[in-house]
Amino acid sequence: MACVNKVCDEKAAGKKPYPLYKSMWCKQLLAVELQTNGHSFVQYEIMLPRSSTYSINGLSMHVLEAGAPGRPVIIFLHGFPEAAVSWTWHLNFFAQQGYHAIAPDQRGYGRTDKPKGIDAYHISLLVEDVRQLILHFSDVSVALVGHDWGGCVAWHLAAQHPELLKQLVIINMPHPTVMGETLINSADQKKRSSYIAFFQLPLLPEWASSMGNYFLLRRMLRRTSRPETFGQRQITQYLFNWQQKGALQAMINWYRAYQFAPKPTNKMVVPTRILWGKRDAFLQWQMAEKSLALCEHATLKFWDNATHWLHHEYKEAVAASINEFLEA
Repeated sequence: MACVNKVCDEKAAGKKPYPLYKSMWCKQLLAVELQTNGHSFVQYEIMLPRSSTYSINGLSMHVLEAGAPGRPVIIFLHGFPEAAVSWTWHLNFFAQQGYHAIAPDQRGYGRTDKPKGIDAYHISLLVEDVRQLILHFSDVSVALVGHDWGGCVAWHLAAQHPELLKQLVIINMPHPTVMGETLINSADQKKRSSYIAFFQLPLLPEWASSMGNYFLLRRMLRRTSRPETFGQRQITQYLFNWQQKGALQAMINWYRAYQFAPKPTNKMVVPTRILWGKRDAFLQWQMAEKSLALCEHATLKFWDNATHWLHHEYKEAVAASINEFLEA
């Protein structure tokens, strides 16, 4: 109970909460709700993934893992402005289904190295990071799940290295070709993606995003998701990542580098499932249907009331849909 008391005492004293995921290599009781009257708390048992660091593609890459090595591998790729910790619940779920579940802090995020310069975040390097990560953990093809930017990397990897993937799951990210065409032809999508133009400016996006203890990022997460999707504990974990030296610039450099990236033109041959929250503030849901046409074997499932953050809002249903797809 020492860990529980430490967290609760710090919150009760008004101190900055300890980043809970720092202790993700063991099983602990965590205080997840603190009531100020009497400082009582609600507690539940949670299996926290192992926290490891590996040398991948010249980077020191931080990875969260659950499940025993040697089991079938499933890899989860996060998007902006999240990190590996965003997949904690899913790592636990798929470990219980018999998988070795893995989520990296991708290049520039969290506790992974943050190379300087825009060129260090070209899509070819992001794809190579994941390719080498797969080869590090598995001698056979793996399942890959990607959300947002993680989905973009997953699309590119599937196009370039289909032999590495047994199944592909994309959550709220269209095929790159569909995204490019829609940005050209749709005024509505241009408006939704207008923040990308702002991110092309030097220095100003980093300054604005970090002001007020990262107020814009925190507000964006909460305004574009269903109520209570992002609690204070999760925001605290994200804040810890955003505050790492060079992190914010590295995260935004993904957007700066991608404008020069070639889009895949070949049809996807990896069996694919697209999961999509229709109330996505950033991406038109029609792009999910258009993406199907660029896949040889693909299925699509919509959640009418979900947003861009589907995997948080309906995590049990998303996990069940992924698991059913993997077992088919």
